[in-house]
Amino acid sequence: MTNLRLLKIRGVQLPKGLEYLSNQLRLLDWRGFPLESLPSNLQLNKLVELKMDGGRIRQPWKGNKPFNMLKSISFNSCKSLIKTPDFTEIPNLEELTLVGCSRLNEIHPSLLAHEKIKRMDLSYCSSLKTLPSQIHMESLRSLSLGGCSKLKRFPEIIGSMECLLELILYHTAIKELPLSIGLLFGLEFLDLNNCKNLSSLPITINGLKSLKTLFISHWSRLVSLPSIIDSLKSLQKLSISHCSRLVSLPSTIDDLKSLKYLFISHCSRLVSLPNGLKSLQNFSISPCSNPMTFPSNLCHIKKLQLRDCNLGDGAITSDLLGSFISFEELDLSQNNFVSLPASINRLSNLRFLSLNCCRRLQILPELPSNISSLSVSGCISLERLSNALRLCNSNLSNISSFNCLKLDGTGEAFSIMKERLKLTNSSKRFSMVVPASGVPEWFKHKSDGHSIKIEKLPDLNKNDSKLVGYVVCATFFHCDKWLFLLRCSVTRGFSVHECSRLTFDVDSRLPGLDHLWLLYLPGKKIKRFNSPEFKIWLDGCPTFRVKVKRVGVHPVYENEDFVEFH
Repeated sequence: MTNLRLLKIRGVQLPKGLEYLSNQLRLLDWRGFPLESLPSNLQLNKLVELKMDGGRIRQPWKGNKPFNMLKSISFNSCKSLIKTPDFTEIPNLEELTLVGCSRLNEIHPSLLAHEKIKRMDLSYCSSLKTLPSQIHMESLRSLSLGGCSKLKRFPEIIGSMECLLELILYHTAIKELPLSIGLLFGLEFLDLNNCKNLSSLPITINGLKSLKTLFISHWSRLVSLPSIIDSLKSLQKLSISHCSRLVSLPSTIDDLKSLKYLFISHCSRLVSLPNGLKSLQNFSISPCSNPMTFPSNLCHIKKLQLRDCNLGDGAITSDLLGSFISFEELDLSQNNFVSLPASINRLSNLRFLSLNCCRRLQILPELPSNISSLSVSGCISLERLSNALRLCNSNLSNISSFNCLKLDGTGEAFSIMKERLKLTNSSKRFSMVVPASGVPEWFKHKSDGHSIKIEKLPDLNKNDSKLVGYVVCATFFHCDKWLFLLRCSVTRGFSVHECSRLTFDVDSRLPGLDHLWLLYLPGKKIKRFNSPEFKIWLDGCPTFRVKVKRVGVHPVYENEDFVEFH
């Protein structure tokens, strides 16, 4: 096959390789290549892309081979690869990926002086201890050394590397960053997560004028960030986690006018935050064992997460809520307050409210009218929901109340459902989960197990049809496992349409209970199915101990007075 241009080999047992390959090949993609190196008699000087992922390659080729047209090399998961070839004879190479080459321990010096490579990924080369002492790659845009857990030193940066946008160094053993890192004027993304031997950022970090994202985690010796962090004028996202000695953030962080996202996690000694941060839109902190002083003027914030921050009654004040006028998402899960201030209903932009596992929470005030999703799962002291939702308009579409032990599940669920149907004129989907067992007797169609078939219902496609939708419910039991997935689908013949799905991380500290999943499906969701069959089934790992016990379906007709929903 002398004119063969493209060759891909998958799952073919050729333990001795091939005696001949066309010199016209542009692509050679041979997963699991069986030999330790390419045969010396092969002439592949027109090759553009070479992929041998998962192969037995130990040394790609012996001696120098001219690959003037080669642009991409991939030897991912080649466990026998111990060193890279000389890249001098591959002058037009643009992409090199050696991910998961766990025995690779020698990088040829020509690699870090290559002029054309744009993307280089050496992630999870766990035997790699050293790199050439200098790097000068003018075209490089992305460099990943993440997971190179034995790599202790990053090379000195020589000359201009303004094209480098992304530098990923997570889970390396690097002890310090070179001062020359300040030469990366174009760098936008820097990942230093889980660099346990790092304790500080070099003062030349102020040269990263284009940096937009900075990740720092598991720096056990980090006490503070350098005050010159205010020089990072383009910084938009800052994530700091598992820095157990970090006490405070520098006040100069207030000068980061572009900072929109601040995430702080497992910084147990952090007790205060700067008073500025006016540009923040997304702020997350969790957990926090010390009483925290929060900025009071986050006027542009849209998403706030204060999970497990030891917040008691009085920590969330009316004045504090009054300053968060732009709130769209609020997560106060795993805190210790008994109630929230009534002024929460002034947050007119709030859409998502999460109060999961607030075990002392007893009562909810009236919530803002535009709430679309409410999650109070694990609130074992909460007794009522319906009063808090009195002002909510037709946007409310989802309520999760798993393991709310004191909640009158059935009564609350159908009271809220009835109000939703009146407001929406039966045109919008609604889903709710509450502790309850059994399908109410007034449901027109009921069945044991996870599916039910309904026949001879009005045709939704006819103009005179008064049927506007269905109320579907399922009782199920869960225990012992964290995550489960329920799906509701409508079927007819071989046609299947998924209407809704329900996922939840079960709190293993609470007992398993029977729960009721109540779902309203407007007619437009299932209009193309006449005489449909409803199915609710489990998806995912078969070890999830979740069992659907009984399902029910009740048709809803136009101008129905909803008396039966009780």
